[in-house]
Amino acid sequence: MTDAGQGKTKGIARVTSLGLIPQKSEPPTSPVKPSLELEYKLQEQNGLTPHALSKGGLRPHALSKGGLRPHALSKGGLRPLPSSCPGKKTPILLVPIPSSNYEGCSKSSRSNTECAILETCNLEGHLAVSSQVPSATTPAHTELSPVSIILGISVNGTKSEVLVARREDGLRVEERLQLPHLEQLLYWFETHEPETTLGLSANSFNNIDGQPNPGEREAGLLTKDEFKETLVKVLGSHDFDDQLDNLFTRLDTSCDGFVDWNEFCTYMLLQFRENDYMRAKKQIPFRTEAKQETTSKIVAAENPTKYISVSKEGAIIVWDTSLHFEKHYCLTEREDHSSRRRVREWVTDMVYMSNCHKLAISSSGRDIRFFDATSTQYFEEFYLYGLPNVPSSLCYWCDRENPGHESILLYGDDHGAINLLYFHRPLMQLFASPFKKEDGVQRVFFKELNLHSRWVRSQCLEDIHTESIRKLVYMPDNDCVISSSGSSKNSLVIMDIQRKKKTYVFRLNKGVDCFDYSKNANLLTTGSTDHLVRFWNPYVTSKPVAKLEGHSMSIVDIKIHETLNQVFSLSRDTILKVWDVKEHACLQTVLIKFPSSLLGRLPDFGQHVMHLQGSPSQNALLITANDYIALLKVGQSGIGSSSAPTTHMTQLCCAQYNSLFKQVVTAADDSTMAVWDVETGSKSMLFTNAHGNEEITCIAFDHTWRKLISGARNGTVKVWGIQNGHNLHCMESVSEAEVTGVVPINGKQMTLAVGWSRQIVKYHTSEHDMMNVKADVSWKGGQRHEEDILASAYSPSLGLFVTASFDGEICVWSLEKESLYCQLRNRHQIHSTQQPAPVDKVIFLHARTNDKRTEAAILVSSEAGVLRWWSVFGTTKELGFFYAPQDRADESVLALCTNHDDSLLFSGDTHGLLHVWNIEDYCKVTQPH
Repeated sequence: MTDAGQGKTKGIARVTSLGLIPQKSEPPTSPVKPSLELEYKLQEQNGLTPHALSKGGLRPHALSKGGLRPHALSKGGLRPLPSSCPGKKTPILLVPIPSSNYEGCSKSSRSNTECAILETCNLEGHLAVSSQVPSATTPAHTELSPVSIILGISVNGTKSEVLVARREDGLRVEERLQLPHLEQLLYWFETHEPETTLGLSANSFNNIDGQPNPGEREAGLLTKDEFKETLVKVLGSHDFDDQLDNLFTRLDTSCDGFVDWNEFCTYMLLQFRENDYMRAKKQIPFRTEAKQETTSKIVAAENPTKYISVSKEGAIIVWDTSLHFEKHYCLTEREDHSSRRRVREWVTDMVYMSNCHKLAISSSGRDIRFFDATSTQYFEEFYLYGLPNVPSSLCYWCDRENPGHESILLYGDDHGAINLLYFHRPLMQLFASPFKKEDGVQRVFFKELNLHSRWVRSQCLEDIHTESIRKLVYMPDNDCVISSSGSSKNSLVIMDIQRKKKTYVFRLNKGVDCFDYSKNANLLTTGSTDHLVRFWNPYVTSKPVAKLEGHSMSIVDIKIHETLNQVFSLSRDTILKVWDVKEHACLQTVLIKFPSSLLGRLPDFGQHVMHLQGSPSQNALLITANDYIALLKVGQSGIGSSSAPTTHMTQLCCAQYNSLFKQVVTAADDSTMAVWDVETGSKSMLFTNAHGNEEITCIAFDHTWRKLISGARNGTVKVWGIQNGHNLHCMESVSEAEVTGVVPINGKQMTLAVGWSRQIVKYHTSEHDMMNVKADVSWKGGQRHEEDILASAYSPSLGLFVTASFDGEICVWSLEKESLYCQLRNRHQIHSTQQPAPVDKVIFLHARTNDKRTEAAILVSSEAGVLRWWSVFGTTKELGFFYAPQDRADESVLALCTNHDDSLLFSGDTHGLLHVWNIEDYCKVTQPH
């Protein structure tokens, strides 16, 4: 190392740190932070160990610019020197620089270094460094500028030698000036007071020596010497003295020997503009910077299914169903005719027009673009511009059964109005063709839509909301529209488009950020910034059906899955919750781990965040955040195919209602019976293996509603206690033939059983303690049926018992005499060429049986789908008939029942349909209807 004072070479004991030594400057109001003190910890006796003084030290490439900027010194977390240090001198600042920045320096570059010996003091392992150099060691004081670079520090006893490298040549003073320097210069120009303020005349010029001619001078005009002195004060260095003369000459454009602030600013502005121009001309590899564009909307195109996303700045990307990239497009920039410049607009919403396979994209430029998506390559077809306001949300509706009929494009704007565009022939054309064939996109001015009246008409519903409309949903059944906004006065509005019906206004303190509507479930769900999910009846605005708590941040979007009967809600912290519509309970909570939210930062969402694809082939939920898309598979498509829950493992065979306990008993083919509470829907009791492994074929309640009687395919009959599930009686079977009907007789402690045995069997249950009850086959009327008995009915008021068989015979019995009362139809009455139809079901109309003298029909039978109406007391037995399954042939009616006054008849057929018939006045006279 070279000694600056003696010119001798000394061995360097150890290089331990690199850094800067800024010189103390004294501007009047300096924005630069004052110098700080450092402390180094001594860990070796004859050397320093590097100590982490700053976490954010200076970057190595800063050396290549020839000097370090003063403001970079403020990045380090520096600790002050202890005040008790006896050797404390004027403090200086050191910032660590990696050794790789000076180890490769050549000898020639090191020859221009300066050496300064700094005083140290040893205080509890600390080394204090000061900029005051002892005169005994160094005959001439060596000044260290703020841009000096320390190449090394050598510790020898109590002295430290610092190897300093001056700034590199080539750095211009204009490049050295930064914003803090300019602020100081402005201060010097504003506060400058010349020695002689004599008002400089316009004809004053420099003399031959470059000095101004004598005359009056205004404040703020600096001479060359004053300018150089001011720059030295601001920069705190004399390193640029050789450039200041040339700089003053370039600034003095008026050649009067003075420089003012305006001349200085004009010159600097031209320099910066020239630097930017030269930098742009350089051949750089990357012309554009990669940007993260927030996704505004994602929709699904059909045939085949594709996902289409659009970003806030107009990047359209097409994905397959697995979110694999296929192609992309960019919205073209439009020219602003007023300023003749091209402007970039923000996309607000996008919808897919399913019947005509087009995309409608709205933007902040008060326009809507229509893209044709029928082919593999999408292209912009129409450009509707000049809308009165900015369209903020879109909604499209078309008749899927008649895609060529009129369709509607609705859009809400930022002034709270709803606009409707009715396309009369969407499959043929949206707008009229221009008179002159033009290449490219057809432009349509909104105020000239009357010229396109053959194809489209518009309607505006004003003053619906006081703020921008956030979402729209069209209700085609009643021609209404649902809209939401952030206003507390009209947060959500359901209104008739024709404004003839009542308008429903929902008011929430913090407005409605998102909502969804389901017609089948008659459910309206909303989410807002109060972290609550609300379920509403669409026509009750006073109070929600339920308030669901669980989110800790505002709700950004919400969707209803009708098939699963569930609601999906997403909050701003990317928490997805699944709610059960019936139970109003949270079923699942999912954290969507977007990369942008892993470091605790909240992602940026568009206005429409979620898309629910509910088709059976693609049952998925898509969520967008920043420029990411999350795809969540929503279970298996077959799970939610039926909205009704499964109550049994096998198919049901019969059901009975208990009016006393308000319960329903269902029986299945796996020999199980379940008791259900009608009011709550919960299962209160389950009978397993009621008849072993045999299928249950019929069930009935006794007149007390406390005993349940069941019959099985093997001919067994059992009696159960409905309150405790105990088996009270086991009836003896007469044969291993299926029991098709069990009828408890009121007041006689007796039960009748019929079936494939073709007999009427009596069981006497008068002894309650008797478990096994023997069968009594001594029916006085004998065995009249030659085919299996399929149906039976009992009328307590008339004391009549009816049996019907497979061959179509219907017999009416008197219970008191156990004899045949009458035979409505026997096998001999059926035409020999006609195939007999089995009787599937018979019922009595009990409300009509109170009058025994009536000639009206009191019995209904079902035969191959035909309902026949019979009179028991009249001369004419069959009064009427009709085919119940309507337009479907070869169907049968297996279930019949009536209401309490026999005014309505309910029939269920083998096609699975339930019909309701008005029979209040049907077949009450002898003439057939």
